[in-house]
Parts: sequence; C-alpha cells; structure tokens
Amino acid sequence: MTTLADVVVATLDPYSGEEILPVRRHGFKLLGAAALHDLLERGRLGRTGEGNRSRVVLLDPSPVAEPSLERCLDAVRGHREQTPRNAILRLGGGVKLRERIHDGLAAEGVIGPREKAGLLGSRYRVQHPDHQYALVGRLHAMLLGGRTPDEPTRRLAALLTVGETLEVGHLLDIVLDWPGAGTPLTGSDRGAARERAVEVGRAAIAQDWVALTAVRAITLPRQLTRVGALLGVAEAAIPE
Repeated sequence: MTTLADVVVATLDPYSGEEILPVRRHGFKLLGAAALHDLLERGRLGRTGEGNRSRVVLLDPSPVAEPSLERCLDAVRGHREQTPRNAILRLGGGVKLRERIHDGLAAEGVIGPREKAGLLGSRYRVQHPDHQYALVGRLHAMLLGGRTPDEPTRRLAALLTVGETLEVGHLLDIVLDWPGAGTPLTGSDRGAARERAVEVGRAAIAQDWVALTAVRAITLPRQLTRVGALLGVAEAAIPE
C-alpha cells in the first residue's frame, strides 16, 4: 500500500469513518508529503541538492498504476523543477484534489465512496478494517512500545507527528486509542503516553527529508528556528 493510502487510512475514525485530518488546517500538505514519498519511490520524481538548496525534479511523467497517485502526479507534470515546499503544495492541492485522491483510493478498494456526515462533513469507510487495525498497531509498537519500525511505518509516524507537533490536529489519538493495547488511556497516563509518542515521532522526522519538507510547508518562516529546535535540527537543514 502507498504512503498516501496509509495516511488516509490511519486518520479515519475506525468507528464513524470521519476524517481526523482536517483539510483546512494544513492537512492537505501532509497528503502532499505522503504523495511525494510515493512518487520519489516510484522514480517519477527525483531530488537534487541539500538543505535549503534542495529541488524536486520531474524524472518520468508516465502514468502510475494507482489512481490516487496519478491524480497527484498530474498536478506536477508541468513543473520540471520546483522547491520541495512547492511540490508538496501542488501534490496536496487543497480541497478539490483531496476529493480526487479519496475517489482514487475508493477506486483502488482502500476506502468506500464518500458519505455525507452532517452539513459539511464527509466520512469514508475503510474497506479492510483488519489492515487499519494492523497499521495502527505497528505505529503503537513503534511510538509506545519501543519497537524498531519498518520503513512504511517510520514514514507514517514521521508525517503524523509533523501534524501533531505543528497543531494540524491530534493525529496520534488513533495510536493512543488503539484497542489492541487493552485498557484505554486517560488523564495523566494519556498525557504521558502522548509525550512519549511525540518524542519518538520527532526523532523520525529529523531523519526524514520529506517530513522536514512538510515542516517547512506548514511553518511560518519566523517560527522555523523554534520548530527546528523542537525537532533537534538546524533551520538550514529544513528544505525550502
């Protein structure tokens, strides 16, 4: 499964199907970062340079198999070279592209078709709840259990922690509430668990070029030094 699909599946409430990732508070940028991971891995996009001299280049405009990723790739086909931040903004694309991404994931059988939730909300049913359960279980094992993750889990944890750190939303709630952990966490125990999870997730961000690019895309320039200090990285190491 793609990083893009993992981010969507991990941020759907397993009971209501409602989205935990708020699109109007930078959530679409995390989807763009996930798509960047996938398109780099598939050789459609490439990376040149280091730090604030990094650029994302178009290597291969040919279609990809996944309809959700194809919708993202289509948004950057006309850009042979761009800053990483601009790549994420274009790949995430705001509300309209987010709807097309979800339509693509529905075509892939990852989620069901859009259902209305209230006046303006949406819900999407995960088509394979056992996959979501296992996915969140791997996040739980990494962020709270100290287990060394595989690469897809590390990527996902880094992106969700970007959202948690920069207050896009409480994206780690699904990890804290994972039913496989037993008794639900409450009060000070829950707060301490969140702090542990964020600390581990931030270490993953510091080692992930795409996650650092998402930090740049979300953070105001005047806040970069402070955010870099939180993550343990120099501002110059965060791609433009």
